[in-house]
Amino acid sequence: MHAAFSWALRVLISLTLLSLVLTSQNGSAHTAAQGVNCHSKVTPNIVSDWRLSKHSGIEVTCVDCHGDQDTSASDVSKAEIPTPEPCAPWHETQVTQFKKGKHALAKLP
Repeated sequence: MHAAFSWALRVLISLTLLSLVLTSQNGSAHTAAQGVNCHSKVTPNIVSDWRLSKHSGIEVTCVDCHGDQDTSASDVSKAEIPTPEPCAPWHETQVTQFKKGKHALAKLP
């Protein structure tokens, strides 16, 4: 149980951080590939965690959890902070465990 919770928390944190520094050359909407390319340089361990996860294999990308409002490092504040609720249909046990823990008490928007 603890390992599943720890893994779910790592994935949640990784996905959160993965979208924080998305950059594109012209400031237009970025693609998942552009985000991964940038983060491979800026936060390579987060990209590595995502690539090893099942999420990358089923094409769950940054936009799925963080929205598409941020397109560069200059507007990173537009990235949505993910909450566990959208994950619940696939990860009911992990979301329930998370909500019982102290990390769920953090202030989320």
